[in-house]
Amino acid sequence: MQKDKLDIMPAARALLAVFFIYPLLNRIQNYARAHGHQAQFSSALMCIGYIGGSMLAQLPDPYWLISVASCIFLIPPFLALNDAKQNTPGLKLILMQKFSMPQWILIAVCSILWLLILAAMFILETPQ
Repeated sequence: MQKDKLDIMPAARALLAVFFIYPLLNRIQNYARAHGHQAQFSSALMCIGYIGGSMLAQLPDPYWLISVASCIFLIPPFLALNDAKQNTPGLKLILMQKFSMPQWILIAVCSILWLLILAAMFILETPQ
């Protein structure tokens, strides 16, 4: 939004991600290629994999956990974008070497939450 000076609503794009993910992946690929990165991913396959993987959240317990892995399809575009940004002249980057305290707190809270979810699914018996 800031780089391209677009008038967009990020919250609406997040809610309607199914419609915006393919154009976003294409823009990332074009930007990466324009800045020297040979993007080695197919936008269509990454989009299908991400959306298809996300739809697996509708599976019954514990199979819905497979949907968490759908973020794997966003790793190649993320790496391409980061590489392209590092090769973009005039773009100021801040590279973090370690996590900050708020990030560590968030990691701890989310880890506890995931442990509770897994405990509820696998350890506790649910009445039928």
